[in-house]
Amino acid sequence: RIYDETKYLVDFAGFQGLDGLLEYSKYAWIDELWKEEQYETIAELLTISRTEIPNALVLLCAKTYFKLTEMSNSHLDDLKLFWLNAVYSGVSGRLSSRPEEDERVRRELIQMADDLIKRHVSTEDESAKGLLTLWNIEQKLIKDLHALVGNRQDLAHLVLTPQLAARFGKSAEVLQLIRENMSFFKNKEHYLTAGSYYSVAAQALFHMENGEYGEAIANLPNEINGDEFVDYGVKRVEFAYGLYCLENGGSRVGRYFEGSPALFDISHGYEKELIEKAMNVYEIHKLTRYKEVLDIIHRKGPSKGIESTLSIVMSRWAIEAYNEEQINDKTLATTLRKALALDPENEHARGNLNDTKVDLERISLIKALDRHKMNKACKIAAESEYQEVRDDFFSFFKLNLDSLDQMGLGDNEKVFLLRDFYGWCARVDESHPILYNIDDMLDQLE
Repeated sequence: RIYDETKYLVDFAGFQGLDGLLEYSKYAWIDELWKEEQYETIAELLTISRTEIPNALVLLCAKTYFKLTEMSNSHLDDLKLFWLNAVYSGVSGRLSSRPEEDERVRRELIQMADDLIKRHVSTEDESAKGLLTLWNIEQKLIKDLHALVGNRQDLAHLVLTPQLAARFGKSAEVLQLIRENMSFFKNKEHYLTAGSYYSVAAQALFHMENGEYGEAIANLPNEINGDEFVDYGVKRVEFAYGLYCLENGGSRVGRYFEGSPALFDISHGYEKELIEKAMNVYEIHKLTRYKEVLDIIHRKGPSKGIESTLSIVMSRWAIEAYNEEQINDKTLATTLRKALALDPENEHARGNLNDTKVDLERISLIKALDRHKMNKACKIAAESEYQEVRDDFFSFFKLNLDSLDQMGLGDNEKVFLLRDFYGWCARVDESHPILYNIDDMLDQLE
């Protein structure tokens, strides 16, 4: 074959000036191979330099890898790399002789590859599932670039997916294009998202989108250097990894939410996502993690939504921790008061705090009575807001009245004790029925 002989002369015999013939003979041979459906051999011949991206070669790669992907999934990555770029290639991505049909033809071509990728996904090919996620992201990105560039011939070569732009060293130019056209994007999040996928944070973002959170964190760039796209990408990955750790566990989870307030300023959707997850948590170990993280965010950038959510999480945590004997009554009450301070409308905290106050006062009353600290017991019962506390107080004296005859006391001692009982009970409630009972007992003894 001419190609083989020319390649031999160039590679081994050192003949110069045959590069043009070599290229011509290669494509002539590819034409023959295409007719023979020898797509694997064609793929072996398709070498692309690291700096130039001829449209014709991108198109040929796309067609070849489409044919190969129809037969197996071994070239799915190659199909993804070239297909979208081929569909959007050229000065304006013209695909038909009639410009008004371009968009329809483009959609049909994208759908062809989309169906092919999904066919492999349906076979439970895990690599295909991840690739489909990235494919969908790159569709949106290159569509935006195509719309941004429009018919500008001088910028058409920058209508590239992130992967191909990185492969051919065009990422910096694409980023500059995005920076110079910030007004094109519908909002700041849209602008930063587009740029982040062409930045050095792109690999981490792609891992994140695939649910590969450990790999995402491992691939974060070491330095941000004031780049807004890298900064946004890092914050997004850390936030996503943080959410993963909140649900599944991890050490020092709070550090991944240090930049969350800034992320919330860009889009309220991130704060909403965290709040929705937190509001559906009831297990003690998860509540502990969410409480820590929400507290960090609240201290850095408080908002009404974060305050209310932190309040709920704190009150839930306090009850669960108390039930599992991780905290005592006083810590429970203190935590519930803090939760109410954050959100006075937190009925969960309010109700449980009232119950806790009752329990704490009842415990204090019983301790005072058991230790014969009657002045303290009277003060607790008289000042309490809760009927249960006063009921306990008077129940104590009723029990003593009922067992007075079993105490082995003389009449004078009984009179002395009953007068004390009367005084203590009257200090709490001067109209309580027990006072009449004591009067009757005194009359009988006197």
